[in-house]
Amino acid sequence: MMKVVIILVILLVISLPAY
Repeated sequence: MMKVVIILVILLVISLPAY
């Protein structure tokens, strides 16, 4: 369960600077 949360956080961190 924690792995999924970590993956989602990483995706957010990567996608935010894209804007």
